[in-house]
Amino acid sequence: MTDTATDWPSAQQIDAWRARIRQDVETNYLYCMGVALAGEGAASQAETILRRAVELDPRFAGARHALADLLRSAGRSEEAAALERQGRDLDVDFEHRALLDRIEHLQPAQDEDVAPLLPALRAATVQATPEAQARARTQLHDMLGLLAQRAEVQGNDEACAAALTEMIPLAEDAEHRVDDLRRLTVLRWKAGALDEAISIIRQAWALARGSRQESAIGLQAITILRCNLHLAEAQAICGALLAHQPADAKHLIHQGLLQTAMGDHGAAVSTLTMATQHHPTLADAWMFLSAAQAAAGNVPAAVAAGRKAVECQAADLPLRTLALALALSGDGAAAVAAASQARGLNEPATAWGLILEAITQWRLGDTAARATAAASITIPYPRGPGRHIWFLVRLHPYAADFLGGVYGELGLMPPAAS
Repeated sequence: MTDTATDWPSAQQIDAWRARIRQDVETNYLYCMGVALAGEGAASQAETILRRAVELDPRFAGARHALADLLRSAGRSEEAAALERQGRDLDVDFEHRALLDRIEHLQPAQDEDVAPLLPALRAATVQATPEAQARARTQLHDMLGLLAQRAEVQGNDEACAAALTEMIPLAEDAEHRVDDLRRLTVLRWKAGALDEAISIIRQAWALARGSRQESAIGLQAITILRCNLHLAEAQAICGALLAHQPADAKHLIHQGLLQTAMGDHGAAVSTLTMATQHHPTLADAWMFLSAAQAAAGNVPAAVAAGRKAVECQAADLPLRTLALALALSGDGAAAVAAASQARGLNEPATAWGLILEAITQWRLGDTAARATAAASITIPYPRGPGRHIWFLVRLHPYAADFLGGVYGELGLMPPAAS
């Protein structure tokens, strides 16, 4: 297609656009300055500046509304009412636009000022003109996000979850909706609402397919599904991730863990061996290969992989990892010695190290260790150290019994296996 003169705006159109941009910049500047001066008590200056903004753009609802508020606060109610009537005559959506302009110009730290405006903002999402509705939806999403963030900082998970739940249908695109779903999943997971967390992460995964969020959401979905014994579904997601990133360490490890949990020991050993080949210095790859080899009955290979994992770690973790590998392989005496040596180091112990030690003792028949392991975890956060218990206990034939005990001690109903 050949460009023609008609494809380009005329000089007059360009000049008109430039003039409008300059006017928009000036009116917004005057509006912000007028509101700031009014807040500082400089009413006379604020009135002069806001009147100038209204003169430049009579349809600027925010400036007109701010000027009316200023006049009303000075006892000039009739002038304020006349100003607002003019606004409604110019724009049937004046009230909604004034509200949106006001919220748009608030600073993020002023969420105390925004909260009382939320009912009117919610109404604007359904009662305003289509253009204003779209603006209202975006602003309501952003304001709820601000309140969710504040609640999260305060540790008020219930308020944070309520804000996120309202935000999700308001998200302007799939990427924002996926992020909101991801955050809500974590909160419901922490609260022990396991079935709800699974439902939410499934929605997020469906939306994230083919996007840049696919890998992160897929891994979170695998973790949650696996911890709730939805193994086949988790494996299907893992396969989809590996199709795009066949050498990714996390994806290979998850696949190996799932294959082990489903009793496909040969495939698990093969997958985790591939992980060590692609990532020879990654301790997790060797440690989980050790577990897979032990589950497959390959004791010497399990111990060798466990020792290799030790070479890749530091602090108190190597001996605890080795102790676990030895316990999995059936070498109880060596495992007890390694665990004892690890305790003697008193590094201080990390959460991960304590979990490894607890599982080692449990695997060696120490019934008190099961209580220790359960006490070491919280509701399994996708990124919390407690998740490793859930990975490791799923590697053994009686993992479901152990898991059921953990759920019981947390006061939760165990999820149905799939």
